[in-house]
Order: sequence, then structure tokens, then C-alpha cells
Amino acid sequence: MDETERLHASVEALCRFIESLLPGALVDQEWGPKEVLAQLVYWHETYVALLQARLAGRPYPLPEGRFRDINARAVAEGRQRSVAQLVARLRAADRRLTTLARDPKAASIIMVVKVGAAPRRVPAYLDRVDGHLRGHLQDLRRAQRRRSPG
Repeated sequence: MDETERLHASVEALCRFIESLLPGALVDQEWGPKEVLAQLVYWHETYVALLQARLAGRPYPLPEGRFRDINARAVAEGRQRSVAQLVARLRAADRRLTTLARDPKAASIIMVVKVGAAPRRVPAYLDRVDGHLRGHLQDLRRAQRRRSPG
């Protein structure tokens, strides 16, 4: 399984987990499932826009600031969307990212996702994104088990 397939499998696992939650678990929280999802949607859509620009030889304006602040803005924007909309956007961004990353030119592209972030070639970056996403899914599952009676 290559990095695009692993990332796609992780995105689907996260989407299915979110879709399996009862509505009460999806209300706005400081850092609950919906907030994690909104943050992941923002970054996935950013990766798509960045990779699309790089493949076309165009510059892309990188986000500035600390990850914490960028994520807070993503969460605030996500509060205006339903969970179903966020899941659909994550899946759409994942499909587009997979297509772009499979372009033979993508393997040599170096991605920097925000000002001051470490540069990585696309395959290594996708592996990192996959690990980040799986970490969030593990945390969400753990939190859900703590909330579940039994």
C-alpha cells in the first residue's frame, strides 16, 4: 500500500467514525470530534491547493502563524458548517489530493505548508499527514470510550 492509499484509508476510517457518533457527541465543543474534523478539512484543502499550484508551477501563499492559531481559525470556520458538510469536504479533498499526489511529477515536489514549517517531499509529507490523522482518530476513539457508559 502506498502513501496515498494509506492516507485514503485513514481518512475513510475517520469519516466513518465521525458518522457513527450520536448527535450529542457532535455538538460544538472546545476540541471535540467536529473541531478535529474542521481542522483536518482545512489542512487537507490547503494541501490540495498547495500541491495543485506547485504542479502547475504557480506560487501559493502559505498560511502564517502558529499551527495552534491557524487551527483555531479553521475550527471557528467549521462551526458554520454541519458535520455532514465537513465530512463531504474532507472526502472531496482526499480524492483530489490522491489524484494530485499520483501525478509522476509530485514525487519530486517539496511541500512547505506554512511559513516556517519543515520542507518535505510529497510522499514523506503524505506519510506525516496520515500519522497526524491517525493520531487524531485514536484520540477521538479513546475519548468516546471514556464517555460511553459501560
